[in-house]
Amino acid sequence: DWVGYNSDPSLLLDGGILHMFYRAVEDRGRATRVTIKHISTSDGVAWSSSNSLISSARKHNKDTAVLMSPTILKLADSYRMWLVSSSDSHFKVFLYESSDLLTWRESGEVSFGGLEDGVEPWHLDVIDLNDGTLAVALCCFNAANPKVKSICFAKSSDNGRTWEAAGDSFNPGTYGFGMQTLYRASLLHLDGDRYRLYYSGQ
Repeated sequence: DWVGYNSDPSLLLDGGILHMFYRAVEDRGRATRVTIKHISTSDGVAWSSSNSLISSARKHNKDTAVLMSPTILKLADSYRMWLVSSSDSHFKVFLYESSDLLTWRESGEVSFGGLEDGVEPWHLDVIDLNDGTLAVALCCFNAANPKVKSICFAKSSDNGRTWEAAGDSFNPGTYGFGMQTLYRASLLHLDGDRYRLYYSGQ
């Protein structure tokens, strides 16, 4: 009775417990349901049963680009989740908050300053720089050419509610790997101004 797929996994290590958040898309006949789900493990082998956290139902296969690419951080004693959803024919980033990883409340759309006109988010990864700021690697596209993705970078000093572009975007080359599109970036802060970027391409 289940037709669909899982996508967009994101990991959070917290207090010796590894948490995985992922997106489940289920075809239910007249409607398609998209749900952010959560499982956890203490040893990487035995995993808990899944919990459904946030859900959205859409008409069958219509506008199912919602609840994409969750990325989660623990900041002080609370948790924050950023994800991408289509809204008013545009892709936007939304922020959710939780005190226990199970019950989430939406805190609204976040804003990005300094990006080129027409740039919209697609997938993202947020990291804590441990200096009062957050950084994001944002897989994005220009609405004029949505099939070609690039990776933009931004920083936030208010726990991820507003962001300002930082540095140059990372764009597909004219040849070789990634020439058509870049996808699902993951950012690692090494030290000082040194970062490592992982991504897939086409």
